[in-house]
Order: sequence, then C-alpha cells, then structure tokens
Amino acid sequence: MLIFFFIIGSFAAAFNPVSALVLVEDTWYTITSMSHLRNNFAAVAVDGLIYAIGGDAFSEYLSTNERYDPKTDKWTTLASMPTPRSNFIIVECQGKIYCMGGITANDGTVTAPPIPPPLPPTSTVSGTASNDGPVNTPVPPLFRQIDVVEVYDPVTNMWESKAPLPNYVDGIQSQVVNGQIFIITPNGELYMYNPIIDKWSNRASLSIKEELLQTHVVNEQLFVITKSALCMYDPVTDTWTNKTSMPTSMTYAFSVVMDNKIIVGDLFNISEIIFGNMYRAQMRVNIYDPITDVWQVGKTTTEHLFMLGFTVGVTSGVYAPKNVYVLGREAPTEDVLNVKPFTLVYDPIGNVWSTASAVVGAPYTMRKTVVVDDVFYIIGGSVSNVKYAPVAYHNSQEYPDPPPDATAPSTTPSPSDVTSSPAPSATAPSTSDVTSSPTPHGPEGAWPFLTRSVVIAATVLMVCVVVMSALFFYLRGRKRNKSDMYE
Repeated sequence: MLIFFFIIGSFAAAFNPVSALVLVEDTWYTITSMSHLRNNFAAVAVDGLIYAIGGDAFSEYLSTNERYDPKTDKWTTLASMPTPRSNFIIVECQGKIYCMGGITANDGTVTAPPIPPPLPPTSTVSGTASNDGPVNTPVPPLFRQIDVVEVYDPVTNMWESKAPLPNYVDGIQSQVVNGQIFIITPNGELYMYNPIIDKWSNRASLSIKEELLQTHVVNEQLFVITKSALCMYDPVTDTWTNKTSMPTSMTYAFSVVMDNKIIVGDLFNISEIIFGNMYRAQMRVNIYDPITDVWQVGKTTTEHLFMLGFTVGVTSGVYAPKNVYVLGREAPTEDVLNVKPFTLVYDPIGNVWSTASAVVGAPYTMRKTVVVDDVFYIIGGSVSNVKYAPVAYHNSQEYPDPPPDATAPSTTPSPSDVTSSPAPSATAPSTSDVTSSPTPHGPEGAWPFLTRSVVIAATVLMVCVVVMSALFFYLRGRKRNKSDMYE
C-alpha cells in the first residue's frame, strides 16, 4: 500500500499543469505573428486579450480585426472594422473599443501612404507608451483624413457607428476620464464624448497653444504636457490650471504614469544628430507628483545613439517590480547602419538605471507594444513578433497549455547582438542589473519539477505512515480487549 501511494504521488506531481510553462525572467520569446502583417495599425488590451485593428500593408488600407490570446499564443480573426483606415486613435472605454479618425483612401483608391520616418511615442494606453496616435506628417492629396468613429464590442463581436469627431486634425490625443472620452487638439480645443447618449460636447479650451507632447489621467484629472508647460484639467469644474513646469529643458522622449506620478524621459547632452532621427545623447527622467505639484530630477543613463521610434512600458509590481522599460535599437558610432537593440530599465524607487537583455528585432517604428500581466508583447512590422518577461518576473498563474513552439525561450542573443554600453555609474541592485545569462524564476509558490515530485511523494508517504500506525495501534487495542474479555 505504501508503494502504491508513493507511485500515485509521483504521477500527480509529474502531471501538475503549473510546470507546463514557466517564463524565465529577463528573457525574450518568439510568439505567433498576426495573420496580416501591417503598419500604422492600432492595438489595445482588454481583459487580458490584445486587439490589433486596421492599418495599411502592400499599398492597401485594411479593416482587419484580430485578437491575440497570450495564454494560447493564438490569433483569432474577428469582425472587420467597417471603415478601412490607418493612423487612427484607439481607446478602451467601458469594455468597448473606440476607433476614431485616421486616414483612408480617397475617391475609392486603395493605395496606402508611404511609411513615415520613426516618431517618438505619442500616447499611452494601459500604462504603455506607443505610436497609437495619428502621424504628424502631411497627408498626400490622394488620401483624406476622416472623422469617423466606430466602436467594437468584444462580447458580441459587432461594430457600431457613432457620432463623428467634432474636429479632427493631425496630432489629436485622447484619454478616458470617469467613463467619458476626451480629445484635445494641438490648438487646445477640448471635446468630451458621452457614450450613453452618443454625443460630443465642447469643453473649456487650453489657453497655451503649443505642441501636445503627451496627455495622462491621474486621480481623474487630465494632465497635458507641452514643450514648456504642464496643465491640469478638472472635468467636474471644466477648468484648466497651470501647474509647475518641468525644471529642465526637454527634448521629448516619453512619459508614463506609475503610482499616480508622471515620469517624463527626455534626451539631453545631445552631442550628435544623424539623419534627423538618431540622437547621440543621454536619457534623463523627471518625476512629477500631482499632489504636491513638485518635480524631482532623476538619474541619467550613459550615452547612447537613440533612434526615435523606441517604445516604453511599465510594470505594475504584481508580477514584476515596478520599473520603466525603454526598448529600442541604437547604432554604434563606427557604423550607423549596424543597428543593435538595447533594453534600459529605470527603477523609480531606487532612482537608478540599469540594462537588461535585448534581442534582434527589438521594438522599432511601425510596431506596437502592449503590456499584459507585466509581460511585454511586441507585435506588427515585418519581423517575428516577440514577448519579453521582465527582470525578476514571477507569476503563480502561468499558462497551462502552451503551444509546442512557445515553451522555450528564444535563442539567447550573442554578445554582438546586445548593446555593449557600460552600466550607469549609479549601479542598480543585483536583481535589476542583469548582465549575465538569465536564471529561471518560476511561478510564485511553484518549485522545479523534481523538487515538487519528491516533496509531494514524501508528504504522501508520511500521511500513509501515520494512517497505518494509527490503524495498527487501533487493531492491536481491539485484539487486547478481546483477549481480556475471554480471560
């Protein structure tokens, strides 16, 4: 009986589904690509699923709507967007996906515009900076901007047409506050959309007429960052308030929200500009606290040749420590065409920068980055789609049924594939400053297969010993009682 229980316990451990896929921290994986490779599409995450909609490819505007399930590594083709287009705004509001504006073919043509040069991130969705907004380049005469608003319901797999945008121009940005959609134009006009009554309304305009660099929502307030100012809009009172400007001059790079604070990254000490989209410079951060209206000047990186078009995302602290990740590619001085990837990590708590592993095909222009459960998913473009498990990643609910080709990490990049830039002078803790081969970091509370097997088998054996001992002493006591009765 003891041998039987030992065998059963071993098999139970062997078929434990938790061991099916354990992502390794600071590691890149190849994932299934979209069925339609395209540029200038929009992507957003809703309930742990990633939706990629529209775009253009091979001189044609697309209405393709695909959904990616990270747990199965599969794409599903859904109902197409009614209006084929690219470079449009996408937001998630009350569980539905709103696609607004963009450009499409004029006079029935299907020719798509030329690919624009790399641009810095222009909007943030679910804590991820990406090129989701319209491209700030002139639209050729054959193409036209549209004010069309269409909403997709993931539950019913159906589209609906909604009230058109009141004023659609290049550079428009959008945010959701208290279930209402707000759009702001480069001229400062502000409009609010009420999904319940399907109506746009004029709101107080921003008095500062400068290029909109980024918008964020913190504590149900709308913050707008321009080249020289920071302004806050209160939807309740419909008023704007000028806040403390950033203490340093800024060449805009990115901005994200973490712990209700706005983290802005900018390039400074620019020593060289190449082709207009490569800057040899350092990256610095400034952190704004909306409660105290105070800026904190953060640390800087070592010098890199930054190529605009890199992407930025944040981890939430649930499955990985709260950090800001800058994923991109840099060109060495000796050969500007020899582009190499880099991954920079900023720890806002320790106020330090560090480097992490990079992979060939790292995020670049025309690609989208979406963060789900602290894993970065980089999709689109003409190369393989990838995902990245950040530094110190752990997840106690790993995917139970991975596809055969997604159970192992991608090939570790060779030294020639990884940026050779030295670590910042202010070194990060060892858990954040990863420079050697990544080590497995299993789900929280889950052990390696062999260890779990031995522990489970030993536990079963111990229980069996206790049960058998109790049974032995019970039968022995009954036998003794019977003997006493006969005597």
